[in-house]
Amino acid sequence: MGGNGKGNGKPGSSNGPEGQASTGAPTGKADQYVPVFDNNQRSYKEFRKRCELYRVKMELAGRRQETIFNIVTLLTGKAWDMVDDLTTETLQGDGGYNAVFERLDRGFRYEPLTELPEDFETFFVKLNRKANQTLQEYAADFSRAERQIRVTHSVELPQKVLSWWFLRRSGIGREQRQLVLTNVGADNLTLEN
Repeated sequence: MGGNGKGNGKPGSSNGPEGQASTGAPTGKADQYVPVFDNNQRSYKEFRKRCELYRVKMELAGRRQETIFNIVTLLTGKAWDMVDDLTTETLQGDGGYNAVFERLDRGFRYEPLTELPEDFETFFVKLNRKANQTLQEYAADFSRAERQIRVTHSVELPQKVLSWWFLRRSGIGREQRQLVLTNVGADNLTLEN
């Protein structure tokens, strides 16, 4: 399949911040972004989603057969070890993409139940507006954490609870919270208001 043998587990300089999937490696015109995996189980979900988007993008560009080769050649460490025995014929076939991701899924995919404690801890304990954070930045963090527990774990909190929690953790003073609640009204208390 090529490459220089087993990877060292250290992705190239295009990696994103620790704990996040890389933004990718620049290549040619139609595939200007190839997702790069950092061998961190926590970032696998994002890597997997980016690969799906990349696959569709390459199909639209008429370059479907290149897709898996571009992804595989950038794998390192444990991820490379999991697929290095696949032949080029297997990769080139119609099932090449699926064959690679079946193996990677076995090694890196989180089960939602595994993520539940950390996601709940993030939303209910760690989520606070930081001293130098704008309210808009905090709202984005709040939405991301809420979406994670809603989508991944099917936990749907009532709008009033979400709104109250947002205000409570936003770092605004008690008087400001009271002013917001008075102006919005209890019946209209939602995150949109």
